[in-house]
Amino acid sequence: MVFVSTFLSGVTIRDAYQERWLKKNVKLIHPGMTDQEVIAILGRPTSRHMSDIPGDYWCWGSDSFSDNPDYCGKVTLQMGPTGIVEKVLPIIP
Repeated sequence: MVFVSTFLSGVTIRDAYQERWLKKNVKLIHPGMTDQEVIAILGRPTSRHMSDIPGDYWCWGSDSFSDNPDYCGKVTLQMGPTGIVEKVLPIIP
């Protein structure tokens, strides 16, 4: 039981650290950047979602316990069909 509670606490602390790191580094992202520039700064997205416009949404989340397929995360970028950032969406608090 001690191992489980220690593990869960460690994951929660790691998620909080990752969330702070994402919120800090997303400020370096701006429209017009390429997908490779974004990956160099934020790493690969946690998930990608299709969009009703050409392109898709790239998402970074910090919730290790979420198994919701619709969860997009705290940081979302709208990517164009050619791999260029079109919009940096507001950070979810």
